[in-house]
Amino acid sequence: MQDCHDAIRRALLKGSRVRHPETGRPLFAFRLHQFLSKGDTLHVSLEPEQDRFITSKYQVAVPSAPEKLLFPLAFCRECGQEYAVVKAVTRQGETTYAPRASRDITAGDAVEVARDLGVVEQTLGNWVKAWRDDNPVPEPKLSPTERAHMNELEAEVRRLRMENEFLKKAAAFFARTHP
Repeated sequence: MQDCHDAIRRALLKGSRVRHPETGRPLFAFRLHQFLSKGDTLHVSLEPEQDRFITSKYQVAVPSAPEKLLFPLAFCRECGQEYAVVKAVTRQGETTYAPRASRDITAGDAVEVARDLGVVEQTLGNWVKAWRDDNPVPEPKLSPTERAHMNELEAEVRRLRMENEFLKKAAAFFARTHP
């Protein structure tokens, strides 16, 4: 067992030292996580590493703790360091985090990313569309004030729909009885 461990360790260390001749980036760091995770996206909770929930299945929250959201995990192409793909969302002075979807990529970023991956922009666009279809972005949590306002608006919409239905029926009745 130790021989296998040592052989794998030597191969990984050697692979991490090999650099792309044009970019100078390590060739192995970017591909290592794809090898280990079979190319799937990992999703993690935003907690210290020892407490973090990790899954390769797309889920919105930790199954045993639905208040703990899960976020996609990415790996640095330079060093292999993992990081959560999030964006900070600040509402009424409170900062929360939401997944940063691939739809957040700008056109200039897409050109550079496609070039780095050695694919045409259309191929990258197809991958981004497929990812968006498979990974819908969950709605960020509302503050208590925002939730109360949302409830008021939803109640008003229900009331207006009922009034609208009544007016439609009244108009139809009057159209029949007063030609």
